[in-house]
Parts: sequence; C-alpha cells; structure tokens
Amino acid sequence: MVDGFVINMRSYMNEVATPKLQKPPVESFPIDQPMPYWRRPKIPLPNAENLSFVEKALPAGLVPVKLPFLPLDSANPLPQTPEEHACADSLTGDSALSSDVLTTFFNKWTKEAPFIGRNLVFDGFPMYPDDARFLLEKGIIPDAVFLLNLDPEVALERALPKRKKHWTQEKGKKDEKRFRTYSNKKREWEKQTAARKADLLVERAEAKNQKDAELAARNEEAKARGDAEEAAEEEDEEELADHLEQQLADEIPEPKLEDEQGEEESEDEISAEERLKDELNDRLDKDTTNIDNIRESFEEKKIQVYEISVSRSELLAQKKWKRILEPLLRKREHIFEAAFPVSGLMAKEMLDCSFKRVGKFGTWCPVKIRKGHLFPPASMKVPDLFPVVYKQYLYLCSTQEARVEFLARPEYFVRQLPPRLCIPVRLAVIGPPKSGKTTFANRLAEEIGIRRISIGDAIRYVQSSLKKSELCRILTVYLTSGTDVPDTLEILCLEALLRTTDCQARGWILDGYPTTITKLNTMIQRFIVPTIVFELVASNKVCVFRSVIESMTTKKMRVPLFNNSQVVATRLAHYKINIPQIKSFLQSHTRNLVEIDASASKWKMWDTALEVVANRTVLVQDYVERREKRLAAPLTGLCVTPHQMSSRLSDEYRYYCPITYNVDFILFDCILKQTYEFIAEFKEKYYLFASREKLNWFLQDPERWLPPGPEKIRTIPQRELLPRVVRLEELEEKWGEQLGFGGMCPVTYYEHDCLQPHKFSSLVEPKKRPPQPEHPSQLNPTIPAIPFLESKVGPLLVQAILEVSELRPKYPQIGYKESSLLFVANYLKFANLNSPADSRNLSREKLKRFADISELAAQLMVNARGIPNFAAPGQQHTLFERTEELKQVKKELQDDWHKLCPF
Repeated sequence: MVDGFVINMRSYMNEVATPKLQKPPVESFPIDQPMPYWRRPKIPLPNAENLSFVEKALPAGLVPVKLPFLPLDSANPLPQTPEEHACADSLTGDSALSSDVLTTFFNKWTKEAPFIGRNLVFDGFPMYPDDARFLLEKGIIPDAVFLLNLDPEVALERALPKRKKHWTQEKGKKDEKRFRTYSNKKREWEKQTAARKADLLVERAEAKNQKDAELAARNEEAKARGDAEEAAEEEDEEELADHLEQQLADEIPEPKLEDEQGEEESEDEISAEERLKDELNDRLDKDTTNIDNIRESFEEKKIQVYEISVSRSELLAQKKWKRILEPLLRKREHIFEAAFPVSGLMAKEMLDCSFKRVGKFGTWCPVKIRKGHLFPPASMKVPDLFPVVYKQYLYLCSTQEARVEFLARPEYFVRQLPPRLCIPVRLAVIGPPKSGKTTFANRLAEEIGIRRISIGDAIRYVQSSLKKSELCRILTVYLTSGTDVPDTLEILCLEALLRTTDCQARGWILDGYPTTITKLNTMIQRFIVPTIVFELVASNKVCVFRSVIESMTTKKMRVPLFNNSQVVATRLAHYKINIPQIKSFLQSHTRNLVEIDASASKWKMWDTALEVVANRTVLVQDYVERREKRLAAPLTGLCVTPHQMSSRLSDEYRYYCPITYNVDFILFDCILKQTYEFIAEFKEKYYLFASREKLNWFLQDPERWLPPGPEKIRTIPQRELLPRVVRLEELEEKWGEQLGFGGMCPVTYYEHDCLQPHKFSSLVEPKKRPPQPEHPSQLNPTIPAIPFLESKVGPLLVQAILEVSELRPKYPQIGYKESSLLFVANYLKFANLNSPADSRNLSREKLKRFADISELAAQLMVNARGIPNFAAPGQQHTLFERTEELKQVKKELQDDWHKLCPF
C-alpha cells in the first residue's frame, strides 16, 4: 500500500555495530531472523543471475594476487566510529541514541539516494521518549503514529516459545560441547592409564624375578648346609589386580561428565522458563512505560496516535490498519490539488460566457463513473447538478456526497476514461398480484434514471397529448361504452408513449405488462421487445398475506375493494393460467427472462436486478462499439428473435457452426442442439457456433473462417446434398430399393467392423442370463386407468384397510399413520400372487414380527399408564389364524364391488 522504504531501527543498529565486533551486541535468534533495516515492498531485489559484473583489466606486467583472510584479533579489536560505538552501547545497555547519532542517520535517510523524496515507514522507532523529543525538536513530524496494543498474557504466549526453543538449542549446543570435552579427556585418560598399567606390570614382573632369584640363592646355601629349603610364597592374583587398579585410580583419576558442567549449565527447563518469564515481564514493563511517555509527547503536539489491538487475529488488525491508512494516503496524494465547489447558476454563467468548459465527462458524474455506474444522471440540466471547478474545466456531480468525494481526490476521478456510449435501457416487470412489481419498477427507474410506464399511463398519455388523433377517438369509444380495450389498441397506445424523447433517449421500464401471450405476440410484431424481462416469483400465500396487510394498513377505503381475498384469488388464477405460455415464449424465442425471488429482501432484489442490467448494458455497448469498428460482434443477450435469425443467417453456413465444420469436419446443427446463446454478427450476417470457445475464435479473426480466406475454407453444401432425417410417413412404396449400403448401418460397420464374423463365431453362451418375465401382463388398452385400478387393486386395498382397522398397529417410535402404512405395504407384498414363494414367506414373517412388536408397544404403553387387567392384543385373530374367514370376506367384498362397478 505504501510505495517507499521500511526502516527497522533495531536491525539497522545491528548492521552498523556488528562488522567490527567478534560477537553481535544483541542476542540473535536463528529461528526468527530480523528483516533488513530498509526494503522496497513493491520493487523486488534482482536475482543473482540477472546482475552483470564488469571485470577491469589489470595493467601490463601486474599479476593478480589473492590476499589471505585475516581473522579479527579479540585482544586488539578494530577501532569503532562514534556511530558504531553508540549503536553497540544502545543495544547492550538498552538506552537511547544520542541526538548527534540520530541526526547523522536522518540526514542519510532524508537527503541521500535512494531515500530522498520517498515515503519512509519506521518500524519500532521511536523506542524511547528521547527519540520522540528528538523528532519534535528537529521538525520531523510523522503523518501518523500507529500503536499496537497487546495483552501481557498474549505477549508471553507469543514470545516465550521462541525463547524456550532458543534456550533448548543453546543448551543442546553446550551439552554437545561438554560431551566432546569429556570424550577427549576420557580418551586421554584411557591412553595414560594403559601406559601406566603396562609400566606397573613390568615393574611387578622385575620385582618378582628378583625375589625368585634371591629365594633360589638362599635355597642353594641351605642345601649346601643341609638345611631345609624355603617354600615360595603364593601371591593372590585378584588382590594384586585390585591393588593395581587402586594404584592407577590414585595416580590418574578418571574424568567424570558432571565435572564439565558449570553453574549456568545446571539450569533445568522449569527454572529456565521462570527466568525467561521474568525477563519478558521486565521488558514489557519498560516498553509500556516508554510507550506511554512517547504517546504523551505526540499528543501534546496534536499528532494523531492510532491504537490497533493485535491480540486477536492478524487479519483483523491488517483490515483496521488499511482502513485508517487509506484516507491518509488519499489526502497526501492530492495535497497540492485544489478544486472549488460552485452553485448551479454560477456554473451555468461560466459556461455561457465561455469562462470554463465542461470536462471530458460531460453531464456524467465522474465519481459514479469511477464506481462503475453505467447510466447518465437523471437530470441533464446544470442547475440541478452539483458543479465543481477544477483547473480550467467544470465537472458535474450527481449528488452532494459525490461532490465531497471529488473535492477530496480530484485528480483520482479525473484520471479515467470518459463514459462509454449511452444505451437506452428497455425493461419489463411481470409477476403475480401483490408481488411488489410497482415498487420494484419505481426503484429501478430511480436508480437507472429511466421512466416507469404502465398500460394505464399509455392510455392516459394518448387521451391527454393526442386528443385529435384517430387513436384517441377509437380509444374514447371503448372507454365511454364501458367495454374492455382490445389488445391491439393497448399496444398502439404503448407504442405512442414509447416514441417520446425521454423513452427513446434514456429507456423505459414496463410495469406489469404483458399479461397474456396474445399481448406479447402483438408487442413482438410491433418491435416492442424489452432487453430484460424480470419475473417476480412469489407464492400464493405471500401474495394473499401482503394483500391482507395492505388492506389493514391503508387509510383510504377504496370502493370497490381491490385487495379483498376474492379479487386477489381471481387475479392469481388468471396469472397462473397465462404465465406458463409467456415464460415458455420468452425462454425459447427472446431468451431474456430473469427470475427474482420476491420473498427475499428488497435490497437483495434491487442489487440483483441492477447487476443484471449493468451486465446486459455492457454487452450492448460492446456490440455497438464493435459494429462501429466493422468487427465481428457477439449477439449474446440481445434478444434475437427466431424471425430475425432466419432472415439474416449467412448463406455459407446457415444453421451450422463454421469452425466445427472446418476444424473437426462435423456438421453441428446449432438449431437442433439448441445452442442459441453463441451468435455473432459480421457484415450484417448472423453466424451460429457450437460453444463459447468457437465463438471467441471467430471474434478474433472472422475473415479466416469465411470464404475467401487465407486458408482453404469449406462451405456447407447445398440443401439438397445435406443429410436429413426421413420419417416413415415420407417413404414411398419402393423405399427398400432405395436403401444405401445394403440396408446396413454404415456407422456401426465403420466403428465396430460388424461384417467380420470370425471375431464373433467363437463366443460362448453365458451360463447366467438376465431374468425373463414368466407371466407377462397383458393390459387391455380399452379399459380406462381408474376402472382398471378399482377392479384389480381395490378389493385388496379394502382387505388391508379392514385388517388395519381391526388390529390397529402401533410401531415403537413412529406414529399411528406411519405404522398403518407400513402394515398395509407388508400386507400387499404378501398378498401378491405373482411374487415368488420366498418373497411371500419373507413378507409373512415381517408381517408377524410387525404385529408382535406393535402388540408389545401397546402393552408397554398400558403398563406405563398403570391400567390393570388389560387384555393383550395377541388375543385378537390375525390374518394368518383365520384364512377361511378372510377368503369369505374377500369373496363378499368382490361381489359388493362388482355391484358398485358393473364394468
């Protein structure tokens, strides 16, 4: 929305202070990298492959030398500039920048490229009250300040997971580093232990050998003296091994993993979370205090501060932000543009003396044109409009609200194309009585600026304006005699009214007419064809209810009463009789019928109708503009009658699609397929098409598909050479001799190769065949349907109804009516003698189970009511327990039925 630069102050200070430091001054989170300190939202950065590098040639005799990388020396860091030192101190010490440093930054952003002359959006600045005071002292006044409010709990929920994740990652890195240190010490300890153990074993072996040598010498001396020899002392190997291990542990202690852990590294997850919460709460308290001080500083200077809550969804916050920012941007766009309102009389005098000229919109309202309004204002007179002077032109607004909008953004409304050609709108409204036709027509006439007329208005116009005409004389004879005016006379009166200037220039809407198919045909013959016919669909109940409400709320009593139930019922019956023929004609011939639900809200009805009228008007404007340019024009939605179509069809293709015939080599009959909506006109001829795609192809280049074209175009053969369907009545006596292809189907032969018997001679007959009717029923066409049903089905239904009346089943969880219907259905299935035995037995079991469950339900109802000594329904005789009795009843019923129906 803002074409400019977004500057994040904290990221910018990081970039300024980081290059000369070993570590960044602010703790960075790899999971949430800050955005660059400035960026152009609407201009993407170029890709690496799109950048062009220019290599400079070295002078002769010089060889390029690759310099080694010199790491930074932590003991002797590079010297920092005052700005870098101030940024580092501000980030680490959480303090505001000095006024000199901010002056340096703002001089760069306001006086150097690419920032000069562009919009600037500061993200997170001012951060401290000193920053706000610096802006006010230097005269850097922001147009708007947006303050994002966030609940502390929501802030903790959003910030704590990132901090915890960062702590977990850092802890994992430290644990990994500690484990690597421990592993290195462990390996060194193992090496030292192994070497020391080998040395101790060697010393132990030498000591043992020396001891054995001394013992052997003593034993030899004792043997020489004749004394007894000394026995060698036995050493315990386990004790020696334990002594060796203890000596190694004392000399070289084994390293432990716990020794590598410091005090900070011993922090667990719970304590870390508590510490992070305390840090975030302290930061929130400081930021809240700073924001309150900043807001007070701006409010003292009358600078608007907009507060936006971001605790809820991000989408709502963005909508509110755009709603606040859009008026500010509009005002800044036209801050140096001035427009002046004048009165209607002043504007007329300016035009009369040629002091000002009418703008390119004429009498059209530029505000409504910008909003997509397609119709001229209701009044074309300058004093009735709301003029505005802008530069050397005079612009006419239709309403006071439109003039206020134009004064706020004049250049926005002037920078648009002039209105398209004004097309007169011709509408008609039909519907049942009390469906709201007159209200609907008045609203449309007011919105579009056309005249609402009825057949009564036409008759009154002839009597008042055409008193001396022959039409008025004939009309007076019928009116004075009290007889109905003929349909032809009504259409002539209507035609006289439609010839007036306002109807011809702007259009009209016909209220409640035509009411019969005869009147509609007469209108078509007189070329009175509405572009759109709206039918207000309403039920009889809604119409009667509205008539009752109107009769109750009307203060004046009309005599005779036109809203009583008898009159409304008669008019409804007349409408229901005539409307099917009218709808069928409109849908098949003119195809301009639009149905609107009259029971919906009136605003929905008006919006739907205005949208339909606007779309149809655009189609008509496109047609007229393309015809003026001598291009192919679509006739979609222009009420082309069958007579007009047949009289102006092209001789080359007639009812066939030219593109389908030339591309797919198919004769596509559009009349037979009923694809009337894809019609185009080119050079006063009509062409029909199979689909929207084919129509678009023709509109792009019509000369390509018509002879003589750039390609080889085929035209439809003569009518005698075209294939046609021949009916049986049209065949002659020797039609068999005229059969082509031997009386066989050429399509089947071409597609399926039916004349190759070797493909079908090896087929095996299937084991399972589809079921065949065993006893096909022969219906006697001489017996009417009702007597046939009474004679065949009537006795069986009477038996079922008697059984229901005797048993009175009540199935659980359903009513008596549904239970009775289910019982009758199962009874009819069982009594059908043409059904298989298995099906009848299954129906018999269902009927038994149904009766038992119904008896159980009745018994439970009785027990629930507490009625004692109830006779169970099972004591009644069912159908299956008295077969002989039912047979007798069936016979008696059949006799009685035949007496009533002797046919």
